[in-house]
Amino acid sequence: MRRETAKYLVQTSDVINLPENDGFVDVYVHMKGGKSYIATFYTLAGIANQMELAKTTGEFCSGLYFVDHSMVIVERLEDACIMNAIEDIVSTGRLSKVFDESVK
Repeated sequence: MRRETAKYLVQTSDVINLPENDGFVDVYVHMKGGKSYIATFYTLAGIANQMELAKTTGEFCSGLYFVDHSMVIVERLEDACIMNAIEDIVSTGRLSKVFDESVK
């Protein structure tokens, strides 16, 4: 996805772990002022998938918990849902608290 607003440009990596709403995606927000940010967007099913995977890899105490830095949980990994979440995060002044600053 690539969407531009008056304030920022949003780009995403490919959705990982199909079907689409059971995975996660990295989301980049490039502000018109020059700073860029990154966060990973998950669905609840995507988090459950990661916990199941961890049972086989041994990560996160073999799936007893899951944590990811700069994580946003959304209902669906669809453009409109992601854009609405970003608009709310930006408009409420939480972008630098929720997203990590990115060099990309």
